[in-house]
Amino acid sequence: MKKYFLGIACLGLASIVFMAQAQQNKQAKPAKKIVYKGKTFLNDGITGNGTITKANFDALLNKNLLAKDSNNILRPVNFFVFMYAERGLYEDSTGKLKIMTDNYSLQCDNGKLPEDWIKNIRQRSKAGDTAYFNNVRASFDSIGKYHFYSEPLKLIITD
Repeated sequence: MKKYFLGIACLGLASIVFMAQAQQNKQAKPAKKIVYKGKTFLNDGITGNGTITKANFDALLNKNLLAKDSNNILRPVNFFVFMYAERGLYEDSTGKLKIMTDNYSLQCDNGKLPEDWIKNIRQRSKAGDTAYFNNVRASFDSIGKYHFYSEPLKLIITD
């Protein structure tokens, strides 16, 4: 009789622990949402989201991004993820032409694109392509210890 009582007690204790864990999981906080505290611009401090001519895009591509903080002070960007969406005309297996997009992506830890990427994108860029700067972080100080997230930047290249 003691064997059965001990087994039932263990099952009861295990079910109580399981229910307590399930309750804690329900009360767990959801993932923290990024709060943007700035707007991102190209190095001229004016060009933000929207369209840009190929000539301006190529000229400003090799310079650092800037972010305007909540006090409207331009700060240097020290981190971003760059994605380039290149549109092209392709032929499928049946010979039908389709406009499709090739995506290229790179993480930039120093706030600037590498020279080989700049050279490649300048050669390939054309009207209809799109450049994205995501996960933009700018710093309040020169060493980058205190930073804030800035809004993503989306640029559509025109003629």
